[in-house]
Amino acid sequence: MCLVGLFKRQFLVLVVLALVNGEDRPGGQITFPGNRETLRCYVGTNTGLQGTTICPSWTTGCVKRSISLRNGDEEIQRLCGDEERRDLYYHEGCESSDVPFERKDCYCRTSLCNGSQIINASMAFSAFMLVASLFMS
Repeated sequence: MCLVGLFKRQFLVLVVLALVNGEDRPGGQITFPGNRETLRCYVGTNTGLQGTTICPSWTTGCVKRSISLRNGDEEIQRLCGDEERRDLYYHEGCESSDVPFERKDCYCRTSLCNGSQIINASMAFSAFMLVASLFMS
């Protein structure tokens, strides 16, 4: 239960920062003051504010969380990960749980890795077609 509250607070901070920066369109960039690192993550939900951000210097990964709602819909949250604790082993990948509610959490350590698989595949295909067209002409 405490973990859920922590993620809700993190998400709320990202939303407030986005609103302060005036980024309300998809693809907008949300910034954290004083960033020194270059890890970028998608932030926002599938039902609201969306964008990318350069995460705070202490974060080491991106998170994508899918939550099953009571009405059968699914909410997808994307955010920068927490600072990794030295006394835990972290693994990239996804894990599902139904306690205290049904959800799937995914964690990864490369820039913009918490986006949609379909979008990433589409971008790769587009890049391939562009390169192929350059070689054919």
